[in-house]
Amino acid sequence: MTLLRLLVALFCAAAAAAHGVVAAESDGDGKHGDLITSLPGLEKMPDFKMYSGYVTVDKDHGRALFYFFAESQNDPSTDPIILWQQGGPGCSSLVGMMTENGPLRAKVGKKGGVAIDINGWSWNRFANVLYVDAPAGVGFSYSNTSSDYNTNDTKTAIDNYAFLQGWFDKFPQFANQSIWLTGESYGGNYVPQLAQQIITGKDKSLSSRLKGFAVGNPVFSCDAWKATQGNIQANLYYWHGLIPLSIYNEWEQTGCARPYPPSDCDAIMKRMTEMVGDNFDPDNLFSDLSLGNATLGVGPVVPPNETVYALRNTWLNQKDVQAALHVHDDKRKWVTCCAEPGQSGGHCQLNYTNHWADILPLYRLFFDKRPDLRILVYSGDLDIATCPFAYAQLCLSELGYTATRQWQPWRVPGGANQTAGYVEVYPRFTYATVKGAGHEVPQFQPAAAFHMVSKFINASFP
Repeated sequence: MTLLRLLVALFCAAAAAAHGVVAAESDGDGKHGDLITSLPGLEKMPDFKMYSGYVTVDKDHGRALFYFFAESQNDPSTDPIILWQQGGPGCSSLVGMMTENGPLRAKVGKKGGVAIDINGWSWNRFANVLYVDAPAGVGFSYSNTSSDYNTNDTKTAIDNYAFLQGWFDKFPQFANQSIWLTGESYGGNYVPQLAQQIITGKDKSLSSRLKGFAVGNPVFSCDAWKATQGNIQANLYYWHGLIPLSIYNEWEQTGCARPYPPSDCDAIMKRMTEMVGDNFDPDNLFSDLSLGNATLGVGPVVPPNETVYALRNTWLNQKDVQAALHVHDDKRKWVTCCAEPGQSGGHCQLNYTNHWADILPLYRLFFDKRPDLRILVYSGDLDIATCPFAYAQLCLSELGYTATRQWQPWRVPGGANQTAGYVEVYPRFTYATVKGAGHEVPQFQPAAAFHMVSKFINASFP
């Protein structure tokens, strides 16, 4: 029987070699077979390696998270690992990978269809960058247990922690490198919640390697914002020229400028919003509205223009692309965000509950337990209605710190000495703005975002 098995094994190996099939070690870096060897629309594969596939976070439930990983173009053996998480909750991190800080960009092909370019401002120029779709139900991530799609912040943080552990089991060659967590919007909740899991968890290797995190236009919830939200929004509208003086004066005369204003102010704010118009994009003052923002509930959704968004969506839903990315062929169509019924991607199964009314206690935990942890909060200054800069500054002020380096402009190297934004340094965190950037900073100002984050990780920002 043993001889028979040996003969069968030798026959199978010979047959595989004859047909150009290499089993197990197909990627040259392990037995998982997640190496991307070609991509439809990309004429020539880049010099750096890319991987994508799944990490199982719950075997009993059959729950697995999809990832995309781009090795550093600099030195993958020593450069840090950056984990990127999109917002929502419910938005795929492939959004960030393809339209913000990742290596791939979609464009119209010479003969029609979708072609792919390499992004010159990709963060994998200075780091190994890992994108994860979380929780299960987002992007290409899934569960074989339908009840898993009823989830929340706590479950998501636990799954993200299990994902990191499983991913490093797949890629042990990166097991000694520093880790940085990054994200935007509702990722501003995902990131500190995952940091808490890492710091308080049993995996001491992960904890010791976590060096810090950076969050862009994050979702906060704090007393100062709740008390003054309407007045800040009214001022942002007025001082950006979106509403007339008459209704602004009415707002102030009605007492709406004071904390916790009277209920009459709700009707005035509704009229202000109507004056601003349906085609106003709260993510970016200078853009027409083309995409919804999941469950943030910022206004009506206009079908996307035939832009990079539509090209990206088309490309990610091509069967040959999904095969190249090792997507399980029985999984559903990819959408930008799993949202409420009637919004963009409303057919998704995700039902998400926010358990964290206020994320600031986690910051205080980090300051106490890990004072060495480096934290950057940044805001695109053209996001004036989703998670505006005033929102972040107000909530951060509740932490009670005094700046050690006062508000000052920061600049991009080689940028003709132009101001890229403003920055203020505190004892436990840094806050920065990015000029001309909307809610998704790396999308609107890729060079500024690249330099800001790379310098921050290298302890040279500002």
